[in-house]
Amino acid sequence: MFLFAVQFVFKLCDPFMVNVGVKQGCVLAPVIFNLFLVAITLLFRNRVLPADNVGINYRLDGSLFNIRRLQAATKVESTHVFELQYADDAALPSHTASGLQQNLGSLTDCYQCAGLVVNVDKT
Repeated sequence: MFLFAVQFVFKLCDPFMVNVGVKQGCVLAPVIFNLFLVAITLLFRNRVLPADNVGINYRLDGSLFNIRRLQAATKVESTHVFELQYADDAALPSHTASGLQQNLGSLTDCYQCAGLVVNVDKT
């Protein structure tokens, strides 16, 4: 908990307690936010149907852009992309409009359970 005093026109108000959040410029703020987003992402992934995400096949042996080598069953890895996140932005990939709507609804529910709000104007 932190104590803050607010100054208006050369007057100080009484100190008040801040029960949530971190100080401005705190080096722990990005770490705490990332841990928070990991927890929400894990909750979201449990709600996504297998057909509503995007599968990717890849190789890490230097033949990343060789499509012929991706058709071979050896050394090919597969993964599924549920969401793409950067800072406080998230992108939801899907092959169908209904899958995208389902994922967006699930992610919005997860964010609301955690106290976050999805900005509808930017979505």
